Amino acid sequence: MYRALDLTGSQDPFSFSAFLWNNGIVHQIITAKSDQTASLWVEQARMVPVVRHYYHLWQSASLPDVIAPEHLPDVIAPEHLPGETVLRSPLSDWKKMPVTLLLTVASLLVAIITDMGQHWPTTSLFTLSDFKVTGRYVHYTNLAYLVQSWEIWRLVTPILLHFSYIHLIFNLLCFLDFGHRLETAHGSWVMVATVLLTAVCSNLIQYQVADGFLLFGGMSGVIYALLGFFWIRERTGAGLYRIEPGLYLFMGIWLCIGFTALPQWLGLGKIANGAHVGGLVAGLALGALYSVCQRWRTAKEGTARL
Repeated sequence: MYRALDLTGSQDPFSFSAFLWNNGIVHQIITAKSDQTASLWVEQARMVPVVRHYYHLWQSASLPDVIAPEHLPDVIAPEHLPGETVLRSPLSDWKKMPVTLLLTVASLLVAIITDMGQHWPTTSLFTLSDFKVTGRYVHYTNLAYLVQSWEIWRLVTPILLHFSYIHLIFNLLCFLDFGHRLETAHGSWVMVATVLLTAVCSNLIQYQVADGFLLFGGMSGVIYALLGFFWIRERTGAGLYRIEPGLYLFMGIWLCIGFTALPQWLGLGKIANGAHVGGLVAGLALGALYSVCQRWRTAKEGTARL
């Protein structure tokens, strides 16, 4: 984070902080224990002059309701402009989201070469458990075989499998949207770590609760992980990722519907509920860990510079 200004005087900075949050500017106020002085820090260096400009207006009691778009740096994406409710296409930031695009393309290619999971020999290369089809029987390997054969990639690759066009389209649209939000905000390495860790967690949990049905796949476990990451992070930084509350509600309802017979009645097949729940829990944990690490780093920097 970047130190924008020192807070001086007897004015309570709460109203100014609320103004920044209402305009989508992520920040943190750090108070030094030694002399009770405070400083305000922002996540983006380009926001430092903006915050300083409006801080002077706040001190003179002439603060407007919203930040004028012409006062924001040109490099700020339209989705971060105050009052903007319609996000532009994630693909407009394609240079900033290589991991998201790579995984999207990989999912499309896997869908083609596996014929939506119908071509057994190719599909078995991506499942967590290798399998062979003999007549009317399917023979699966176990996790011990996976470790012994060093086929460690199988812990992740099920996320690339999809078994219908509806499954593929819905998952990839959600993944493009969520991946765009995370990768452009925190960078590609955070995206890679998040996908790998949550993919392993969601796949292993689904394996444990599969009840003999080990042919599963899809990006939905990672999608719920990203949603959990966003939700826990937005508890302390409202509007950080601009997730509409209705989206959280919809995904929560769909999670619950997965435990009913409705998806099968609709022809959507068996839902990998273990992957959904496992991904969500993993995403919540990662989001909480990221927030703790960020607060620790910010507090350390603030103490060193005050």
